[in-house]
Amino acid sequence: MKPKRLAIHFHGAGCKDLAIIRNHLEIIMTTVQDLAARVEDQTAQVAKIGEETRSLIATVEALTAALQQVELPAEATAALDALDAQLAIVDGLVADLPLPDPDPVADPADPVA
Repeated sequence: MKPKRLAIHFHGAGCKDLAIIRNHLEIIMTTVQDLAARVEDQTAQVAKIGEETRSLIATVEALTAALQQVELPAEATAALDALDAQLAIVDGLVADLPLPDPDPVADPADPVA
């Protein structure tokens, strides 16, 4: 994030007043820069989680396709059970989306609808 320049002119303010204002402005700008860095870190973390989730979905889809109409050996069943456990962990970390509201049904007798 590129810092922006802020010029403030206080006509009639004393040097002490200006020093206090400058100090407060430096604190505010430092806080904004810290927040920007946190947002960038959090964005990177969300992207990482998204990639991991897409990878898990691809693994599940590949297993589903490969296991269609196949009798599973014990190792495959154990691998699927482990994958189910890992999926449950990821699902528990991600909040479920609320169900969408159903579209209202228009009343043919209502002239506004």
